[in-house]
Amino acid sequence: ITYEDHKNPIMIADTVTEVMKDSSPVELRFKPLLCRIRIEEIKRDFKGKPYEDLPIENIRIYLTNVLREQAVLSTENSKNHTYINFRGLSEQDLKEMKDPYILYMDGLESLKEKSITPKECLYCYPNLTNHESASEAMTRLVIEGMINGVTYYYPINIFQDGQNIKGNTEYVFDITIRSLGNLNPDIVVNPLQISINSHIQKWEENEEENIVY
Repeated sequence: ITYEDHKNPIMIADTVTEVMKDSSPVELRFKPLLCRIRIEEIKRDFKGKPYEDLPIENIRIYLTNVLREQAVLSTENSKNHTYINFRGLSEQDLKEMKDPYILYMDGLESLKEKSITPKECLYCYPNLTNHESASEAMTRLVIEGMINGVTYYYPINIFQDGQNIKGNTEYVFDITIRSLGNLNPDIVVNPLQISINSHIQKWEENEEENIVY
């Protein structure tokens, strides 16, 4: 993913055919290896809290525990895989990327009365890990923000059918922040801290184009 460009993602395709002398043409349908995470809206609802009038400032949104590479036709993570932003945001990892904004966004306005709608999406490789260990982690969407001078984190696991994220898929989130977050960027938030409406859909396709080899 270090060399990925979200505007021109790597595309993959596979098929099984029997090669014969005068065989029929083989059709391949290409799809992106990446998956896309889109946030439709982020709202703040601190009603009844001692800090209900305080805004959330210096907001950053990013992905953690992102696989650095992914085998094209694999059904599981490689045995020697490594992560970008493992257990938290790594400025060094971002510096090594051709397109760091593929999994990071900043410059967002403060969150108080008005909701915010990020204009960009985030992208990452499939991660089929569905458990946590010292060396294994599920990919997370993290909202980071400052409240009254303290930085809080709202990490969210990304799931599909009991497993972590899959390629050629879009994960859409509508998020309401309801209390102070965690001080650790790798501790997943609970329902009292944040409300999430989400759905999973096929990555929106552009107009199809036929290429003959």
